[in-house]
Amino acid sequence: MNVTFRQLSAFHAVARLGSFAAAAGALHVTPSALSNLVRELEDAVGLRLLERTTRRVRLSAAGTSYYENAERVLRAVNDAKLCAEDLKRQLVGTVRVAATQIICWAVLPELLSAFRTAEPQVRVLVTDAKRSEIGDLLDDGHVDLGILPDYQTNDELHKELLLTAHTHLACNPAHPLAGHECIAWDELTDVPLISSGITAMLTRAELGKDLPIIVESGLNFATSALGLVRANLGVALMPGYVESALNPSQVHMIRLVKPTIANRVVLCTIKGRELTPAAEIFRSFLLAHMTQAGSKCGTGVPCIGGPMV
Repeated sequence: MNVTFRQLSAFHAVARLGSFAAAAGALHVTPSALSNLVRELEDAVGLRLLERTTRRVRLSAAGTSYYENAERVLRAVNDAKLCAEDLKRQLVGTVRVAATQIICWAVLPELLSAFRTAEPQVRVLVTDAKRSEIGDLLDDGHVDLGILPDYQTNDELHKELLLTAHTHLACNPAHPLAGHECIAWDELTDVPLISSGITAMLTRAELGKDLPIIVESGLNFATSALGLVRANLGVALMPGYVESALNPSQVHMIRLVKPTIANRVVLCTIKGRELTPAAEIFRSFLLAHMTQAGSKCGTGVPCIGGPMV
């Protein structure tokens, strides 16, 4: 016996409404199609479920008992449908993201705009925080995801690479170095640098302490350093990903080479902690979006400032 949902629905509608025409209208099918479905059901169960007269349709004795079971099955199917809808609605939610100030300013706006277009049902709340604070925000459950430069290791964090950007020198277009496309590090021996944030830390770690780079001032935030650069008060080390957010008439970016230093940006979560559906949607979008961008330079992740050398 092979009974289908459509057959049960047709029988239930006819029995409830007492008319093939009314049931056909309710189910948006033709009366002949509805009649065929009921006949197929009766053939499948081997029982006459409806008594048909020229004036009305009513349940047979067997049909009365069968109707109760059919209604129970249809109710269970409807409950399953409602359950599925509830699960879908869980995807409509909020994801909380913490990122460093420079990433909030230079990287996230374009990503958030693209995400809003792709997934308008998910709201993203962004918190700008110091790099050292983001691990605590994740651990305490205040945010679902963290986006930050990859520098210090935290064993509790699961990291996924989003992009790699080369270290650049940011200067005012009127600065003597502004005409260069690339500059070697040893050419900066007598150039005072405005030091700020993670890029300066990476530089010291990669180049060693013995390279005579003059640091004129130390700032916590890259945006503060860029303000001084814009006013032609000095030059600063910057990750290449800030270039898209800069006005080239105010700040010129020069790639630093020999060696090339990578600034890696990672997406962080707490190891073993399950993400909410909304957070998982945003995480998957970021990784897919950035991987697609990275395929243009053959790295698998975006490599800003040209291929690594």
